Amino acid sequence: MRTSIIIGLLVFIFSFPAHSQDVFVYDRNGAKEYFERIDSIVQIKFKDGTGNNEKLAVVQSVNSKVNYSGISIEKRICIPVDKNNLPDYNKLKSDSSVVYANQSLQYGDGTIQIPTEKILARVKEGYKIKEVLDKLNIEYENFRRIGHNQNSYLIILKNGESVETANLLYESGCFEHAQPTFARLMTSLKTYYTDQWGLNNTGQNGGTAGIDINAPEAWQITEGCDDIVVAVLDQGVDLDHPDLAGNLLTGYDATDGSDGAVNGDCSGNYAHGTCCAGIIAAIDNTIGIKGVAPNCRIIPVRVMENNFVSYDDDATEGMNYA
Repeated sequence: MRTSIIIGLLVFIFSFPAHSQDVFVYDRNGAKEYFERIDSIVQIKFKDGTGNNEKLAVVQSVNSKVNYSGISIEKRICIPVDKNNLPDYNKLKSDSSVVYANQSLQYGDGTIQIPTEKILARVKEGYKIKEVLDKLNIEYENFRRIGHNQNSYLIILKNGESVETANLLYESGCFEHAQPTFARLMTSLKTYYTDQWGLNNTGQNGGTAGIDINAPEAWQITEGCDDIVVAVLDQGVDLDHPDLAGNLLTGYDATDGSDGAVNGDCSGNYAHGTCCAGIIAAIDNTIGIKGVAPNCRIIPVRVMENNFVSYDDDATEGMNYA
């Protein structure tokens, strides 16, 4: 069985009226996917060595009502736009302390996302990535291979023009595909996402900003896939839970089943396994939390009784089933 550790997520979201669809990227088949620029979020990446006061000044110029905690350890932050006092994006981009200041975009399904300074690209056979980038006069910081394909690269630009640059790369004919990486902001749809400080700690509830697993950054690379299956050996999983049901495969009850459990279901209010399964792969919907790998599947295996007693033979049977 394949296993995967997916680390990685994002912030708050304010939706305001959208503008015309004047931004596009090429998908992996070469078709154009269009986005609308919206005055909702500004994402800013600061240059190394930028002081707290400089950062706060830039933040306040975007939205004077924001009192951003934890800014001292952040290089990249998202700021909600004050719709009554829209920022000057050109002025922000020209600030000496800023790598980029990018406006939010909205996809057709309503997802809000912001281009970063990175591009995922696969160069065609017979081309060398450095030679192509230099020939096209791309202003890049560096690049590195990513994934299992030896021609796939993550390109890090010196600026935030990843949409325009990715399109230029693809149109050059030297790349099979070239796409900007986005920060996708969907947290307003997740009722309890803001409580998941382990995924993205912004200092909520008095915590220390940045002490988390960097889920948003990892999700820009992958959120898992449905051929990766994780067995949860526990008290069972609520088979009808709306955050999980769509990701559950047929399970197994290794206990004697005397209290009515079946197919790895939990019994009564004992749902420790449901919590664990949710942390792993809660579906990316509008209901509750978001799992670390929401596109992966769960096999619920019940090896523990309601009193937290587990027998060696039950655990062995459960593992063998998984």
